[in-house]
Parts: sequence; C-alpha cells; structure tokens
Amino acid sequence: MLIFNGNNIKDHIRVYQDKAEALKVIKEFKTGRLKSFKIQSEAEEYAKLVLKKQII
Repeated sequence: MLIFNGNNIKDHIRVYQDKAEALKVIKEFKTGRLKSFKIQSEAEEYAKLVLKKQII
C-alpha cells in the first residue's frame, strides 16, 4: 500500500505492507490517497514518479 497526502506529498509518502495499518493511517489525512501494489518495489517506484511530477 502506498499512502500519500495530496497537500504535501514529500513529507507524507508512506509504503505499508499491512492493509489494516494503512487504512488506520489514511484516516489521519483529509486529502490522503491509497493505492495498492502487488510488490513493494512497485509502490516505491510509483512514489518516486509522483514526487518527480510534484517537483516539476
């Protein structure tokens, strides 16, 4: 699971393996988003792409 807060993505990207834990954390962020991946490396790569788009 990848969680990111749409307002300040650099500070709030988190990758979780436990869905219940991710759902608990996502409730902390009003603009938070959740995306599932089959393997952790895919989540990490996606997070890097999202960061690059935010910087540009």
